[in-house]
Amino acid sequence: MSEYQQMLDDYHIAKNLDLYSIAICPICRTQFIKERADQAFDSKECQKAFWNTNKSQKHNMDKVLKIRRKVTSSIDDVSVYKDF
Repeated sequence: MSEYQQMLDDYHIAKNLDLYSIAICPICRTQFIKERADQAFDSKECQKAFWNTNKSQKHNMDKVLKIRRKVTSSIDDVSVYKDF
C-alpha cells in the first residue's frame, strides 16, 4: 500500500470515529481526542497539508488519465508518442 493510500485510509478512519474517541492524525500520526463530528486532524496545519497533498495527487492522476485516453483513442497516430 502506498503512503498516499495509507494517508487516505487513516483520514477515513478518523472521520468516521465517534465524538470523544481517540483518533490518529493522518498527517503527523499523533493521537488526539475528536471533539467535533467533522474533525479528522489534530491541527489546521495538518488539515492544510492533507488537502494540498490530496489536490496535487488528484492533479497528477488527471494528467495520467488524459495521457492514457490520448494514447488509446489514437493508437495508430505516431505523433501521440512524441510526448513520451
